[in-house]
Amino acid sequence: LNILFRWILDTKNNQSISLSISELKILVVDEFAINRTIIKNILKELGCENTVEVSDGFEALASLKSKIYSCVIAEWEMSEMKGMDLLRQIREDQLLKKIPVLVVTDDGAKDNIFLATKTGASGFLLKPFIKEKFSEELEKIFVEIITH
Repeated sequence: LNILFRWILDTKNNQSISLSISELKILVVDEFAINRTIIKNILKELGCENTVEVSDGFEALASLKSKIYSCVIAEWEMSEMKGMDLLRQIREDQLLKKIPVLVVTDDGAKDNIFLATKTGASGFLLKPFIKEKFSEELEKIFVEIITH
């Protein structure tokens, strides 16, 4: 993940910005602090230390509307607002809809994977995951954005 990413981040001003992994700002959404810590530690190992964590979808939407993020990593199964509902609201919002969303879950049911993809997930990662798989999924997401 040491490649440079070129992506339109500021949709309000339509400015294009080049970023390396160390410059990405990632929002981590999970109701369990231990899961957020695991994800943040993996991101830190990959060179991304600019992360913000929130514990539910409502906090995520508030944070997304007040700051610019490169990516959202969200748990699919949360009690306050399901990951699917968060994803749907992100995709329906004109200012947020282009932000990549990586869904993480410990439920690998084909229905969930299909539904996440259909709802607009940029990627889907099953727990437990290792750093290499996490890195691979993030790289796929940003390569897809760059090439389209």
